Amino acid sequence: MFGMNHAGLDKAVHSLKEQKMWNNLIDCIYEISNLEKKQTIIKANISKPTGFLGSDKTINIHHLYRKHHRVALTDFCNTCNSCDVHLKRMSFREECSIDFIKDVTLPSLEILIFLEMNITKNQFVSIITSLSNRKCPEILKFEKCSVSTEVKEEAKKTEKSALRGLKMKSE
Repeated sequence: MFGMNHAGLDKAVHSLKEQKMWNNLIDCIYEISNLEKKQTIIKANISKPTGFLGSDKTINIHHLYRKHHRVALTDFCNTCNSCDVHLKRMSFREECSIDFIKDVTLPSLEILIFLEMNITKNQFVSIITSLSNRKCPEILKFEKCSVSTEVKEEAKKTEKSALRGLKMKSE
C-alpha cells in the first residue's frame, strides 16, 4: 500500500482498528494490491481470536454512500470469504446498505444488524430476499429502525415465515 513496508502497514491497520475506524480500515486493506498480503492480514488480524478484532469479531460499517466505500467493502467481503473468515457481527447504519447486500456475499456472520434506519416494506422484503439467496447470519436485528405500524405488522408475518425458511432468528 503506497510503498509502505509490512511493519508500517500492520501499525496503520492496528491504529485504525483501535480507533474503530472500520471504513478506513477496510479502505486500507482494499488499497493493498497483493492478494496474498491481504489474505495474510485478514487471516492474522481478523480470523484469529488473538487478532485485532479479538474474540468479539464485530465490524460496524458507517459509510457506504460513496462508491469507493462499496467497492472496498465488496473486496473486503470477498477476501474474508476466500479466507473462510467468520465474523460475529456486522452492522450497517445507512439505508444504501440494503441495496448493497443484494450485490455482495457477506462473510459468514452470527448477527447482521441494521441500525437507525427508516425501513420500508419493500426494503424489508429486499433484505429477506437477498439473504435467502446466500449464506445467512443466524440472527437478523433491526435496532432503532423506524417502520410504520402497518409495515411492522406485515413484516412480522413475513419475517417469521421467511426466517423460519432461512433457519434464522430475529431479535
